[in-house]
Amino acid sequence: IETGTYYGETTKILSNISKKTVSIEADKDLYELAKKKLFNLHNVEIILGKSEDILSDAIEKVIDYENLCIYLDAHLCHDHIKNIKTFGNEENATPIKKELKLIEKYLQKFERINILIDDIRLFNNSFQNYPKKNYLVFWCEQNNFEWEIEQDIFICKKNKN
Repeated sequence: IETGTYYGETTKILSNISKKTVSIEADKDLYELAKKKLFNLHNVEIILGKSEDILSDAIEKVIDYENLCIYLDAHLCHDHIKNIKTFGNEENATPIKKELKLIEKYLQKFERINILIDDIRLFNNSFQNYPKKNYLVFWCEQNNFEWEIEQDIFICKKNKN
């Protein structure tokens, strides 16, 4: 599952390594662009909406799989084509806390879960309403995830055993 389809480049890569790829895009123009661009990929489903509103629906679409990978990348909430914010404002534009809370409900449903949170450099409590990195570390500890940072991505890993 990917939040923030954007131009669909990551979606395409994910479709090559997964049985099913579900991508959520809040911006209608970017959603339409990705639908056209990726129409021939039969294991890809793109959903229009805000991740905090429909992430549960996306997880339900893959509930029968043993493993789950979620790539959380819908944080900037900004259309770089038109240079406008797509939704929210500086106080409520980043859905990461809501996304993680939704994911918690499904932790026991999968054998293995990987969560990748992009743009970790912004999690310093001074950009929009991003929490500090410590929030993510605490969430991992509370939910028995191992974590690491590679490049600009915070990676959470959990095996059911």
